Amino acid sequence: MVNQFFTPRDDARRIHPDLVPYDLLSEQSREYDRMAARTVLAILERAGFAVVR
Repeated sequence: MVNQFFTPRDDARRIHPDLVPYDLLSEQSREYDRMAARTVLAILERAGFAVVR
């Protein structure tokens, strides 16, 4: 099996260096993901939706 972790991006083969288990992501990538999630939540809230557990 080919190690796909920490390989360069290859759009043709659909490989991206951030497509790894969350605990292997850099702190910068984790914060990027957190900010994206917060942004989606804010957009949903402004549209009148609520996310509940």
